[in-house]
Amino acid sequence: MKNCLTLMCLVLLATTAAAADTPISKGSVMLGGDLYFQSEGGEFYKDVYGDNLTTIGFYPRVGGFVSNGLAVSAEVELLSQSSGGHNATLFGIGPRLAYYFSTDKTRTEIKGSVYPYVAGLGTIGSLSSSGSESITVIKYGGDLGLLMMISNSAAADLSVRVTNDRYSHQGAAENGLKVHFGVGITAFIL
Repeated sequence: MKNCLTLMCLVLLATTAAAADTPISKGSVMLGGDLYFQSEGGEFYKDVYGDNLTTIGFYPRVGGFVSNGLAVSAEVELLSQSSGGHNATLFGIGPRLAYYFSTDKTRTEIKGSVYPYVAGLGTIGSLSSSGSESITVIKYGGDLGLLMMISNSAAADLSVRVTNDRYSHQGAAENGLKVHFGVGITAFIL
């Protein structure tokens, strides 16, 4: 049984590799994520939080190309915030739909290729902080970015993400617009 499962996985990988000519071709699978750091300071944050607000976010994702350039992914949002003695964490999950543009159709080598992209996304999650109930968070927005191939199967990812965040707690809701600059890496199974 174990040998049969191993053989099926090898056949699946071989079929995927044969189906994809470039990282953004139909049949290609991608694993990746973005990391960002944010520090907010000033009178507002000191009045509300007692200190500067520091946020570290990580957005891992897995997905595949359903047609040339069009990728469907599942994305997880892991966020940690701290300010003085106050800490909060957010866990969210949601879909991401992205279109990657091929900039040079005559290029034969994958390494060095650049693929600009635009993506739409949505997540639902829960924000928990020490000593209080969790808050439901719903986000939707999009990314503009560049994938820069550093090898035939890995790319550096630079992006700008804009989201509308809605925080709901005990019947009250607040909305806010956020802009993030992300740096990440994406690996492809061709």
